[in-house]
Amino acid sequence: MALIFTRKFLMTGLAIVLLAALVSAGTLLVVRQYLATPLTLPDEPVVVDIEPGLSLQQLANQLAAEGYLSWPQALVMWARWHGFDRQLRSGEYALTADLTPRTLMHLLMSG
Repeated sequence: MALIFTRKFLMTGLAIVLLAALVSAGTLLVVRQYLATPLTLPDEPVVVDIEPGLSLQQLANQLAAEGYLSWPQALVMWARWHGFDRQLRSGEYALTADLTPRTLMHLLMSG
């Protein structure tokens, strides 16, 4: 009886671990695809002024409110994972239609 319970417990645990791994892998694929998708910007450049002290979360929310960034949380989480959120440089930036969330972050870090 104990052997059956142990086997059932192990199989349930294994199923949970496999399901978590599949969900994680799927999420990573979706985020990678999002980071490579161009932002929703007009044909003419959009000028964004980043003031000193503005956080990436605030900027992402601002861009989302203006309709340029569809998933600000993904950008912020990805940037935090890589430490990019602490490398933003204040200044005026011209955002062009070919920017993706990934290239946007590199632009904002380059100054």
